[in-house]
Amino acid sequence: MKSTPIGIVMLTDERPHVHTQTDAQNMEVVKGWARIIREKARNADGSSYEVVVASQIVHDVRSAQKVGEELSRANVKQLIMCYNVWNFPFLAWPLVNSIGRDIPILSLSNNNGQFPGNVGLLATDGALRQAGFKTHRIIGEMDDEETIAKVIDWVRASEAVTTIKNEVYGCYGGHSMGMETGFPHLTPTLKSLGLTVRQIDQLLLVKMMEQVDESEVERGFEWFTEMLGDRIRYDGKMLTPETLKTQIRLYLAMEMVNREKGFDFCGLKGQRELTEHVCLGDVPEMLMNDPYDWRGPKEPTVCATEAD
Repeated sequence: MKSTPIGIVMLTDERPHVHTQTDAQNMEVVKGWARIIREKARNADGSSYEVVVASQIVHDVRSAQKVGEELSRANVKQLIMCYNVWNFPFLAWPLVNSIGRDIPILSLSNNNGQFPGNVGLLATDGALRQAGFKTHRIIGEMDDEETIAKVIDWVRASEAVTTIKNEVYGCYGGHSMGMETGFPHLTPTLKSLGLTVRQIDQLLLVKMMEQVDESEVERGFEWFTEMLGDRIRYDGKMLTPETLKTQIRLYLAMEMVNREKGFDFCGLKGQRELTEHVCLGDVPEMLMNDPYDWRGPKEPTVCATEAD
């Protein structure tokens, strides 16, 4: 499944007599959280996320710049800033500015008196928020299941935001029957999600259906017939073998256009022009969203009915 790399780092105290005594333990905390995320944040297909661990604990300007540049080269799209002991908050700037400002940031701290990471979090995260960064705070111990669950929830939410950014939505046909509530208006979508919408007339799908390999249509039809048998309720009018084949043909045409135009996901208007003059869109939409078809397992392509 699609995902984006996660960077994880820790800031500490600038004073040598402090950070030299705590760096090893702090790195264990960073690696521990990285391990938890890799093990717990698994997708439906069993895959996990790439977690990039900083090569060292940040204790001064140069180490902050070095780590930030490393994470930038690793193409991290979200950043987890861990806190275990007191740190010098200004070190956040050479770190974050080396990575990029437009990334989700999780501030993650322990919650005990022996190691005052929480104090460092409040000071550093407060500075980030004052400067306009949107951050999220989680405070708790690494062996606490509730804290772990919150971290995994944030990872999944952040991955959703960073994965969809810069994707392209293929909108086949526009408003379905003029429904506004789910329609992806271009400018608000760009501003809020960072993705673009390309509108394609459904006529292109109709023309591409003429180029579909008919032997592939027959294989799809045979697959449905063998799998469903008499559960396919042909009525001789709305649903016939030929109308089912037409929907399979539309599915294959959508695949072709999605690939040609570079669409990451898509939506089909359907009503009323396509549904009344060509075919319904339900079977193509179902097959797009499924993790398999007659050719075997595949990556699902999110496809919205009525282009919403």
